[in-house]
Amino acid sequence: MASKFLLANIFNNIAENNAIKLMPEFSFISPISIFGPVEKFVFLSQQHGLIELQENFQKKSMRNRTVIMTANGVQTLSIPLRRGKTKENIKDVIIAYDENWVKDYIEAMRSAYANSAYFDHYFPRIESIINTKHKFLMDMFYSSFEFLSGALDLNSCSFTEEYVLTYEHIIDLRNSRPEDHVILKEYFQVFSDRFPFTKGMSILDCLFNTGPETDSILKSSTIHKA
Repeated sequence: MASKFLLANIFNNIAENNAIKLMPEFSFISPISIFGPVEKFVFLSQQHGLIELQENFQKKSMRNRTVIMTANGVQTLSIPLRRGKTKENIKDVIIAYDENWVKDYIEAMRSAYANSAYFDHYFPRIESIINTKHKFLMDMFYSSFEFLSGALDLNSCSFTEEYVLTYEHIIDLRNSRPEDHVILKEYFQVFSDRFPFTKGMSILDCLFNTGPETDSILKSSTIHKA
């Protein structure tokens, strides 16, 4: 699957203490996400980075959560996972379909954004991705990232080939929130008459509301080290 994306060459010399020295073009490392936060895509739009494929899964994170804005405020949509080992490699994490979460996920998305300007343009593909019963969380990531790579003007990125605890001179998003590193250019959000502009929403929030202007918003935002 990784061959579908523009991948840069990765990994130089591994330094002592499990730290890695990277070429200057690599500015950040991020975990996988399913329609992750807008701020993560600010990084992907402006810089060249790494996507972590070798870590152990971390609960309560963007790795299997999508955050949207609804009529009642912020809602987190979670993809349920089969219970495995306490420390399970992200590539081995299996999606659970014991309950019909797919229907709830799609209906929540439709209820939140059906009236947004570009909903009809993007939603059919998103619905197809969620309706596809991917076995592994990684498969769903590849599918969603392929869609977003086509919808947005993103820089090339690389996938890690082994886990490295500490990276030098780059922003590490594996244990921090992208929104803590980005001054996001504000854009129109649904229910703006009820709630102030809210950071940390899924990239779909921006796509549904601003369509092709999303690229301009991403590139006009500012990255900083928290």
